[in-house]
This record gives sequence, structure tokens and C-alpha cells, in this order.
Amino acid sequence: MATIRAKVINENICSMTALDWNEDYIVYTVPIRLNGEETNLRMSYYHDSASYEIHGAWDGIDEESGMSSKEVHKLKAGDTIEFQFVAADLDTEEVYAFEFGGFTVEDSVMVEEATLFDAIYYYEYEIIDIFGRTYTSDFAIMVSQNGEITIETEN
Repeated sequence: MATIRAKVINENICSMTALDWNEDYIVYTVPIRLNGEETNLRMSYYHDSASYEIHGAWDGIDEESGMSSKEVHKLKAGDTIEFQFVAADLDTEEVYAFEFGGFTVEDSVMVEEATLFDAIYYYEYEIIDIFGRTYTSDFAIMVSQNGEITIETEN
């Protein structure tokens, strides 16, 4: 059994993707809707202090050019953030995007870890090589119960 911690921002669970990492930090992106516009939160986790820092809103990777946005816009009081997620129906393979949770920026934005709620989760890796080919792993089935995770693989 393993313990998995969920990432929460201002008490809202979020979907984080690691973009870059080394022995000092991990850079994450979190898909959001900021003031009604789709974008991402750019943030880092620092190993030495075990703390997170939100850098701001980042427009991600341009789908046509493949270029990374260079600008990160600081969050300001009054900004509204809604968290975006992607789910798939395993029977039909239909993919759904949905929003869940959100808040209005006030003084500070807190990133914390919390116990993942009890459920069955399907986890997979997607790897894109330098030629743009996409590879997807088999699902790992993770059962979260009372803060503990049991992991199985599909055969």
C-alpha cells in the first residue's frame, strides 16, 4: 500500500502536470479558467523547503506552432479561478472536459497537500517523443481507501 496526497489550491482539488524537474524543484501547470479565459497556473514545488510557489497564469503550449508561451501573468485580487479537468468514459473512450471548484483571489493563494478522497482512479502515462509520436501506457488501477492506495495494473 502507498499513500497518495492530492494537491489542493485554496481548498480546491486540482489537476497538476509536471513540466520540468530537477533535484531542487518541480515546475507544474494546472489547467484553469481565469476570469472566463482558458489558461494555466504555473507553479513550482521546492524540495528544500517542501513549499509551493504560484508564479501566475501561463498560456501553455501553442497547439499549432508547438512553442511555449514566454509570459507569466501575476494573479491579482478579484481574479476568478475555476479548475478544469479531463475524464474519459472507459467503455466508449469518449473524453470529457469539465470544471470543478474555484475561488476568487483575495490576499494569498495557498497550495497544500491533502488526503485523496476514497474512490477508484485510473492512471496512465502519455509520452510524446521528439518526432511528435504519442505513446500511452496501460492503465494502473488505483483504489484509494482511508488515505491508502492499492495499485493494480490492467492485463
